Amino acid sequence: YFNRLSTVTLGAVGGSNSFHFRNPPQFMDPLRSRASSSVSWMHEATNEIEAHIDHIFHHPNTAPFICKALIQRLGSSNPSPRYVETVATAFMTGEFNGRTYSGKYGDLGAAVAAILLDREATSLTLDLDPVHGH
Repeated sequence: YFNRLSTVTLGAVGGSNSFHFRNPPQFMDPLRSRASSSVSWMHEATNEIEAHIDHIFHHPNTAPFICKALIQRLGSSNPSPRYVETVATAFMTGEFNGRTYSGKYGDLGAAVAAILLDREATSLTLDLDPVHGH
């Protein structure tokens, strides 16, 4: 078994009501006996777990989800969609405000810099608004 990229489509292919998603990776043969080779079985299980973690980490919703949670802990409890998008973009690209941090996906340094240095975090006008961030 190997990690074969496959897409599942529900509804008419190419139709306006169709929905597509990627099958999660699978390395292990569920029909094979564990007794055949425990070392091979453990290796396959490790590969499958790593593939699932990578699959979740690179999902399109992961960056906004993580970044909104970070903003709520480090900045505003109710961030604007623009603020979340800015921080998520920094997380995905590894860059913020013209500065490259790692330049890789999942860069927490760039995300934290975006949280603390974004105009929504540093604006004095927003501090005077009684409903901002609530």
